[in-house]
Amino acid sequence: MVDPKIEKVLEALNDFFKSNQNVIIGEGGVLFRKIIGFSRHCIDTEIKTADESFIVDIARSLDILEQVYLSEPISNRISEFVNDYVLLIFNINKNIINDNVLSNRCAFIARVYQDLLTAKEVFVFLRRIVNQYKFMMDYALPSVEISKHYLNSFSRKKEEAEAPECKKPEVKSSYAEFKG
Repeated sequence: MVDPKIEKVLEALNDFFKSNQNVIIGEGGVLFRKIIGFSRHCIDTEIKTADESFIVDIARSLDILEQVYLSEPISNRISEFVNDYVLLIFNINKNIINDNVLSNRCAFIARVYQDLLTAKEVFVFLRRIVNQYKFMMDYALPSVEISKHYLNSFSRKKEEAEAPECKKPEVKSSYAEFKG
């Protein structure tokens, strides 16, 4: 017998995709739909094992949820979707996969979207953001580097044009000229 709470979560997730087709698109949307569909299949057929590709898909979907939180404004609707999704993944993990790391990630993401992080978690999360930023800065496109050089040279020329011209002092050649 399927837990009524999980049935309700699956309904909420399906309703979310029906009413918000353009909210989660691309790889994330396909991945979430695939995992939700497989979850429904597991519940209906009472499957007790998951293959490695399904576990990798779940981990990737949690990565996407972390990235979405960092890069997009989060509406209440998205937050509700994430909480329902994480609850589903947590239950799949508990009943089929049994992976402590996955369980901890689900709990962490739920706290992220509910704004309930501890100070230590915020620090770790921010460190991850800084590392991603550093990684991206190391791989700037050559056109970006050229643009930076152009803008810097333009700024120097502008500063030179705005600076008052420095007049060289006149040098007197003799003492008599200097007195006079």
